[in-house]
Amino acid sequence: VNALSYTSLDSCLASAVDCKNETRQLLKNTAAGSRDWYMLMYYNLSARWDLDNLSLTRQELSGYADMTDAPDVFKIVVYTIYAKKLLSSGETEQGTEYAHLARDLIMRSAEYAPDPRRLAELIILHNYLKDYDAASELADWAVRRTENIRNPDAKAPLHMAIAHVAFFMKDYDKALQFYGYVAEAHEHKNEPLQLSNAYSSLGVVYLHKEEYKQARYYLKQAGHALDQALGTYETGDKTYIRLRLLELDFIEGKKEAAIAALAKIEPGNVHKHHMPLYRKLQTQAGQSPPPMEMR
Repeated sequence: VNALSYTSLDSCLASAVDCKNETRQLLKNTAAGSRDWYMLMYYNLSARWDLDNLSLTRQELSGYADMTDAPDVFKIVVYTIYAKKLLSSGETEQGTEYAHLARDLIMRSAEYAPDPRRLAELIILHNYLKDYDAASELADWAVRRTENIRNPDAKAPLHMAIAHVAFFMKDYDKALQFYGYVAEAHEHKNEPLQLSNAYSSLGVVYLHKEEYKQARYYLKQAGHALDQALGTYETGDKTYIRLRLLELDFIEGKKEAAIAALAKIEPGNVHKHHMPLYRKLQTQAGQSPPPMEMR
């Protein structure tokens, strides 16, 4: 679309509000069903989902999903977003169906080079469904299909998703390889918040490999990166890194120091996804579990 200011989905999502508004204006003067209309809607839907997925109703997405003559690139984004919408609404069976439709379509499509971000979303979606075999198959296919894309920044979301799959499949060496690619990309761009995610992931993999020196190194690096990004502002991510470091303390016999540090953790700062780890450490420390409302 010649009038559009954005040349890639990444550039659109980097300025999602402006991209949403610009595509909305251009759509007013673009014939529905034309090639330009599909491309503008591709960007518009992606930006709107990133900004506020609640603004996309089930009815609206259903209408786009029923457009059988749409190009593959448009169907893939619609099927992926629609699957997320259905799954978040508790409609697991239909959400799974659209996740599989998106996966099958992207794997057999030869009309364009797949966007690494879209591939990452699909892999993450199958991880969420605990369909790890399908996620692994898609991840292997994505590595082959995107091998000509040399930009590590563009592939960072995809590499993160591939690393997650490998971790769930207990292929720790592969997980380290792809988390390492993500870390390198964010080191290059000096993005401390994203870098903290890559470092903490590396630390957790090394912890599972029982390579505790490396685990501690990367978890501490993750903490430093978060401090650089957020200063003294406390977040659940900072608490998670502290919990992982305390886990290492217990493993390495530093029990007294770990118990003292654990007592200073505020249960309200523990994300619900990290509560099992917190409760495990409390049991090791002989402390009482958190109140029911904190679980």
